[in-house]
Amino acid sequence: MEKKFELSVIDNMTTWTGKDAEGFYSELLLTGDTRKKFRLMANVKSKAKIASLEVGDFFQADACKLDAEGNITLDDKTIEVCDLGFKIELCVKDWEDMFLSESMRPGSNVEENFPAGVTDYIQNQIALKGSAFLERLTFQGSTTASPPDLCDGLQKKWLADSAVIDVAATGSNISAKATVLAELEKMYLAIPATLDKSKLMWGVTQATFDAFKLALLATNPAMVMLTQGDIQPSFLGIPLTVARGLSANKSFIADPQNLIYATDLLSDEQYVSMEVKPGTNKKVYWLQGSLKFGVDYEKGSEIVYYN
Repeated sequence: MEKKFELSVIDNMTTWTGKDAEGFYSELLLTGDTRKKFRLMANVKSKAKIASLEVGDFFQADACKLDAEGNITLDDKTIEVCDLGFKIELCVKDWEDMFLSESMRPGSNVEENFPAGVTDYIQNQIALKGSAFLERLTFQGSTTASPPDLCDGLQKKWLADSAVIDVAATGSNISAKATVLAELEKMYLAIPATLDKSKLMWGVTQATFDAFKLALLATNPAMVMLTQGDIQPSFLGIPLTVARGLSANKSFIADPQNLIYATDLLSDEQYVSMEVKPGTNKKVYWLQGSLKFGVDYEKGSEIVYYN
């Protein structure tokens, strides 16, 4: 298995910085079917401006003397990131009965540190779990929920924005084989005429995705071929993408470049460290790190939200 991290123990602390931390943070932040499609804004420490430009009609009949006509409107939007951190306690004793203990040194009184193979395995599992957590936060995050989330996600922001094109949901129809096609049609018809449909992303839940394939199969058995190989099911030319962080019976259509994913990513202050817990004689370790995370969008008027 390819190693994503290189570890070396110096005295009582192992620290990954720069390139050593890159594998961990790249897997944590950039894996997932949804976020990797968004426009990435890196090195955001706290806030950043998203600039937008609208050009009005400007052509007129040619003449020796032309009048100033048309306008260019400049606007901006602030995107904020929230600070996320983690600290996980690992006891060497807990791993002695595991198959991974084969790579540990023999003896009960040695100053044992976790071998590279063990730490690789631990970090890969943390990255997978963390990526799933961030995927849910991307859409469902709400700082006013009970209990509150650490950041606000897109669903809360879309709901509060009157410019976003809302398509009223009808119960769970978008997740049912008999009605999913009609609900997707409602969304398709709500797409602004100014958008290039060939560039759009259509985010759906796994339940909607499955219902869509079953509906196609019921309509035309030959369509089952859409689920084979690398062919991605699409609705009238727009591929459907499973957004695993979406709430049940929710869906959206947007240009991925209109959706913003902001993070500090691999700045100098970011690190992953593995430290010995004081007073434990190298028997208990702390695995800890921190990162910045935020999601937003540029133009609400170019987003269709099924809610």
